[in-house]
Amino acid sequence: MGRNDEAECYYIADNLMEEKARCMTLQAEMTNFQQIAQEAKQEVEYQKKTFNAQHDDKDQSDNSLSTSSLVSKRDIRRAPFDVD
Repeated sequence: MGRNDEAECYYIADNLMEEKARCMTLQAEMTNFQQIAQEAKQEVEYQKKTFNAQHDDKDQSDNSLSTSSLVSKRDIRRAPFDVD
């Protein structure tokens, strides 16, 4: 192996190490982005559940108020006729 061949081998090896370092950096970034995506997905699921639970509670509350209002109105209308 001549001097030029040896220098070329070092040059190629150096380039390969740089490429390997870039690949490792990209893998780390990809892992980071996957983690961010997973956290975002979990946050969206949490927000959906919270939103649905709040609206379910509101619907139940509205139904209770409606029922209470109906009962109250009925009681008010019957009140003059109730004799104790």
